Amino acid sequence: MKLVDYINAQEDGYTDEQIAEAAGMTLKELHDWKIQQGFEVPQSPAEERLPKEDYLAHKDDGWLDGDIAKKYGMARTTISNLKARWGIRPGNRESTRIKRGNPLTEKEKKATLTREKYLSGKAYGKTDAAIAREYKIRPKSLHEKKKKWMAEEPLADEKRRYAVKSERAHV
Repeated sequence: MKLVDYINAQEDGYTDEQIAEAAGMTLKELHDWKIQQGFEVPQSPAEERLPKEDYLAHKDDGWLDGDIAKKYGMARTTISNLKARWGIRPGNRESTRIKRGNPLTEKEKKATLTREKYLSGKAYGKTDAAIAREYKIRPKSLHEKKKKWMAEEPLADEKRRYAVKSERAHV
């Protein structure tokens, strides 16, 4: 493909998918060619198909990420990766639902793990894995919550664990 052909096709309103197909190459090959030619290109072909402005417009209209992914023919995880690249942080479950006008029910609030519920479970001798299973979250998610809580104020059992390690180090 010649640079002039690409520029003319773009000016005529053709998308990169159409240009790649006409040139007999994949979208990835076209993307790589554009980089070699010095074009400013989005970070990924997915970003070409779904610009940030379109994503935000759909979200303002109340669309869910899964619906947006389906419309643009991409995986839900691709949407998550694009949001991370754009710096769009996912809201917590409750704030997202409140914005949509349907806050968490009392049953759902009880099923949400809080620092107090975690400490209560630990006081009863439950392991982190058992607490994660009880609240239907992944152990890694529980670990992230604990790190967040530790940043606010160290947990009591974490304080004890640190004190024991410190004592062993000084012996």
